[in-house]
Amino acid sequence: MRTLLALGLDLVMVTAYALAFSRSRAEEMTPASLWTNAWPFLVGLAVGWLVLRQWRNVFSAYRSVGVWLLTCVVGLLLRYLLTDATVPWALVVSTTAVLGYLLLGWRLIVFLFGTLRVTGTDRWSLRRSPRGASR
Repeated sequence: MRTLLALGLDLVMVTAYALAFSRSRAEEMTPASLWTNAWPFLVGLAVGWLVLRQWRNVFSAYRSVGVWLLTCVVGLLLRYLLTDATVPWALVVSTTAVLGYLLLGWRLIVFLFGTLRVTGTDRWSLRRSPRGASR
């Protein structure tokens, strides 16, 4: 269940990036424009999860950084190769920074402040680990 929650949070973060990207370009906000900006990075996220087998340990630093980088590289390559959009260096830098902040940020918050726990009612909560307890 923790794996599904982590995957869901990653999907939300990539979609949030696509939404912010659409807004920064002053595009009309429609589901089609959101999808146009999101799909390359969602494919990149899927590639990262599959190649690095992220489901084995969703909080592994090495795997998480790898998923972030694969999401950026695959997403930008797909955007360049399969759409008629250009990929300026500013987009590469901002994409890498923002997706890094989003995909790694929530994991860092969980690592620093607690662990994700799923209760019997399929709700999750962020609970602080007791002092001295190993992770």
